[in-house]
Order: sequence, then C-alpha cells, then structure tokens
Amino acid sequence: MDKIASLLQELLIDEHTASQLYATFGAILDNDEIKKLADHFKSESSDEVKHAQAIRERLLVLGQYPTIGVNAEKVDKDPLEMMSHTKTLEEGAVIKYNKLYKMAMDEGDSVTARLATEHAADEEEHREFAKGQLNLSEDIGDAIWLQKWL
Repeated sequence: MDKIASLLQELLIDEHTASQLYATFGAILDNDEIKKLADHFKSESSDEVKHAQAIRERLLVLGQYPTIGVNAEKVDKDPLEMMSHTKTLEEGAVIKYNKLYKMAMDEGDSVTARLATEHAADEEEHREFAKGQLNLSEDIGDAIWLQKWL
C-alpha cells in the first residue's frame, strides 16, 4: 500500500498543478477576450479540483495525510501552446492513472482501482479534446481555429 499511497500523493500534486494551470489559462484567455476557450479551461480546472478532492479522501482512508503542492509549469500565452501543453499533461496523467490501476489491482484495492479508472477516463477525454483541437487548427488554419473560440 505504500507504493499506492506514494503514487496517489504524486497524482494529487499533479491534479493541483493542472487545476491551477488551467485556471491561469482561463484567466489569460478571458483577459484576451477569447471567452469560449477561457470557459473550456475553467471547466477543466474544475474537473481537476474534483480529482484532487477524491485523491485526498482516498489517501485519508488509507491512513495517509495528503501532501499539498504544485509542480513548476510554464504558463503559455498562445492558445495553441495551451492546447499542446494540456495534451502533454493529460498524456502523463493517463499513464500514471493506468499504473495506479495496475498497482491497486495487484494489491486487491478495488476502490483505488475504480478511482484510477474513472480519473484515467476523464484525463483521456481531456487529452483527446486537446489533440483534436490541435489537429483541427492544422486542418483549417490557426486564425480560423481561433475565431471559433472568440
């Protein structure tokens, strides 16, 4: 269980990082009058906060006290760089949640395995959205892509 708790702690910090980064992206985009995309990132930030809350609760059930912190991340100013950054972060999260699932199943911890599965699915959705937006911008051009988010 120590390895599970350690990975949960790491994921908690990752979720805090993602929530703060996406909230910051939302604020930047709001300031730049790119309201629809700002709303998207604010929603993703809220999803990450919910993930962090579930991880905190699981850690406490496992007898561990949660670690509070964030990783240092570059704050992108270009909307497409934000999407690329999101894709990269979410890819890493999917890998970690899949690892957590395997560890939990090996330990017979079905509750943590379910948490890992649910969060991996959410992160895959975020990743696929970002990937799709990057592909769309390549297909229709950056300026047209950006117009749809104003």
